[in-house]
Amino acid sequence: MRRLMLILAVAGLVSGWTPAQASDEDFWAWLGPQLELADIQHDEIDRWEARYRRRHVELEIILQRGKDFLYPLAMAVRDRGMPLEIALLPIIESHLDPTAVSDQGARGLWQILPSTAEHLGLKHDWWSDESADYLLSTRAALNYLEYLHDRFGGWLLALAAYNAGEGRVWSEMRRLNRRGDAFDLWTMRLPVQTQVYVPKLLGLARVLRDPHGVDLPALTTRRSFTRISTDGPLDVAQIADLAKLSVEKVYRLNPQLLRWSLPPQGPYTVYLPIESSAAFRHALAQMSDNQRRKWYRHNVASGETLSLIAKRYNSNVNLIEALNGLKSDTIKVGQTLVISDHEWGMGRATLNAARQRGRLDFAPRPLKAGYHQVAQGESLWSIARLYGTSVDKLRSHNDLNPRSPLVPGQLLRTGTTDGRHKVFYTVRKGDALSLIAQRYKVRVRDIQAWNQLDSSLLKPGQTLELRLPANSG
Repeated sequence: MRRLMLILAVAGLVSGWTPAQASDEDFWAWLGPQLELADIQHDEIDRWEARYRRRHVELEIILQRGKDFLYPLAMAVRDRGMPLEIALLPIIESHLDPTAVSDQGARGLWQILPSTAEHLGLKHDWWSDESADYLLSTRAALNYLEYLHDRFGGWLLALAAYNAGEGRVWSEMRRLNRRGDAFDLWTMRLPVQTQVYVPKLLGLARVLRDPHGVDLPALTTRRSFTRISTDGPLDVAQIADLAKLSVEKVYRLNPQLLRWSLPPQGPYTVYLPIESSAAFRHALAQMSDNQRRKWYRHNVASGETLSLIAKRYNSNVNLIEALNGLKSDTIKVGQTLVISDHEWGMGRATLNAARQRGRLDFAPRPLKAGYHQVAQGESLWSIARLYGTSVDKLRSHNDLNPRSPLVPGQLLRTGTTDGRHKVFYTVRKGDALSLIAQRYKVRVRDIQAWNQLDSSLLKPGQTLELRLPANSG
């Protein structure tokens, strides 16, 4: 592990997200000739190429929703002299959804596990998750892949180790070496998921190199967003106002933000559309220090109450409760509170990270009839119930084996013509599950399943996810 950390530390000093000169060259024409690993021949690669061509609609949806990331990813890979197929890994890993979280806790475009993220220097705290940061997660993933390449001596084994874990691949290499057998990706005994991982990537690369029959989204070799320093913490609502964007747009470009503000202790950077960057920088330069929200950390002492603490910091009890996720005004000695001196913009940037992320659906909606996008916590059983089908039929429609994991953002064929889309409903005073179910023509037990509700009790202001037929409002 020391060797890994040394390599990654050195790589981190020299690697970055290098902006390319803007141009209007077609991205796919630029990318295709540079996909050289796609020349590798194997029956399993042929099978995955055929599958992608046969199910091109799913691929088209994924590429459409994540098209803004593809050119920056490709440039980051090319600048290191790595095979450009590696820039396609987020299509396999997360379906180009930077908010994706797997059942094992892997996060972001590159689906980096928390334990790996820690070794790679990616931070995850109450304020932000660097595994979901475009630049930082890409830099970390490429550092790790370069390390795996150096350790295993080739890109195919490096990719297998990225999926299965370097320990698993190393153990298999040692086993084959003890027997005196030659080893490569195709002769190793690896998990089923890993056995198809590299062929899946290379089959995809073949399709993108020769996309006949696939309707690729229009995309040029021009970056659509840039990273800007804010020289201090800012509310998401403030950022939106300065850049003349919606709060939702800011969150969409900054999935690393788990709250309503940049972290009080930094980093003070934000991703914004290039066309908004000049106006943002100009407006930011005009902002005085007292217009920025002031943050404090307070350790509760014996005898203190929220009202006394609020008065001390010129804040208010409701704001302190909201900032700290408190359900009442009860606090404990030694508890640490985050405090602000005013609530500018609080009504426009939600405090609940899960609710905010859920509101930002990276897939076009409604989805085309016959498709379902997997949400966090869903299983094949719950999806089968939603569409009135069976788990076996879902597996058959999607070529899934019993060990195939579901990834949030993944698109599944349902085998039905019942296309559904998500809406988010805010509970109002007097609402009941039965009334909401009747209004939207869904079942109470389905609302409970979609929102993991243990009872029928609702609170005003609570957000519910509803999945409605495509032809409904």
